[in-house]
Amino acid sequence: MKNEDGSFGEAVTKDTVFTGDQVTLIAKWRDYQYIIKYNVKYSDKSTTTGSMADQTAPFGQDVTLTRCGFSREGYEFAGWAESSYGTEVKYLDGAVINRPFEEGDYWDDGSEDGETYNLYAIWTENKSPEQKEAEEKLAAAEEAEVHGFEDKNVFEGCMPVEVMARRGEDTLRYGPLKPVGLRDPATDREPYAVVQLRRDNAAGNIYNLVGFQTHLRFPEQKRVFSMIPALHDAEFVRYGVMHRNTFLNSPKLLDACYADRRDPMVAFAGQMTGVEGYVESCASGYLAAVSMAARLEGRPVPDFGTVTAIGALAHYVSDGTVASFQPMNVNFGIIAPLEQRVRGKANKNLAIANRSLAHLEAMEK
Repeated sequence: MKNEDGSFGEAVTKDTVFTGDQVTLIAKWRDYQYIIKYNVKYSDKSTTTGSMADQTAPFGQDVTLTRCGFSREGYEFAGWAESSYGTEVKYLDGAVINRPFEEGDYWDDGSEDGETYNLYAIWTENKSPEQKEAEEKLAAAEEAEVHGFEDKNVFEGCMPVEVMARRGEDTLRYGPLKPVGLRDPATDREPYAVVQLRRDNAAGNIYNLVGFQTHLRFPEQKRVFSMIPALHDAEFVRYGVMHRNTFLNSPKLLDACYADRRDPMVAFAGQMTGVEGYVESCASGYLAAVSMAARLEGRPVPDFGTVTAIGALAHYVSDGTVASFQPMNVNFGIIAPLEQRVRGKANKNLAIANRSLAHLEAMEK
């Protein structure tokens, strides 16, 4: 607000009371801003103390991150990651960052004034010499020789543990050794990492190491895995081997109901069709079964379309325009986009889910 003498007074708010016959208002502008929120990962909360206030920062300008105010016993702060699942440090403590304002388009909402930019604390454990030795030996262990059909370039969902170990010390801890949701009954604290064992026979004296796909030579498996304290005296009755990931060239062979294009009375389902994952395999089996039942009874096959997860996955598998076909998990990227723009990723995904439910309800009528 401009005063009679030409000076500027206080900013106008909704509670400002004007006096006099004439009031001059001067527009004041500021850059779009975002809020930097400093977080501790869920898996680290039970062992982390301290707090940090949010930080306001303008787009397109250099901003110095607030020094880390968290502490964790037995660990050193390594830096900040941009994802709650991330293990790679994006910014060091007190780093200078500059986030440009990004215009949105159909696929991306772009930047918004007041949006939250989450950063997550990454820690480096003060490890014992034994722990360091075990990690180093796993990463450097000798792999079996690759033969014929085998390929060292493995699918991400079936990655050998030795490859994970080479990607960084926390990769295993956020993979097969993930301790989230498990509490040590002796300390009531979440452990740093866990090895899960799955009962493998009726007698209960043979167990499988969950998530321990490996291409290591058999002697190396015994040597390295015996370094896990609980497995030090374990007897290894069977060693792990990597298997070939074989699947049909479904875009050329199958239709959107997983049936043979040449003979629709023959259908396939599961990972051999190129769907990846337990839920996806069940979904392919369900669609193949209900479609086959409809054909046998002379009814139209159900049309799940591309707006549902089941239908979108089936259409991806049978899409003849896919040049290099590879196994696929279900994801929002293969589902048909919304006809209208919805701001916010969570709101957009919810709208896609509601549209899918509406399509399924219409199919029942």
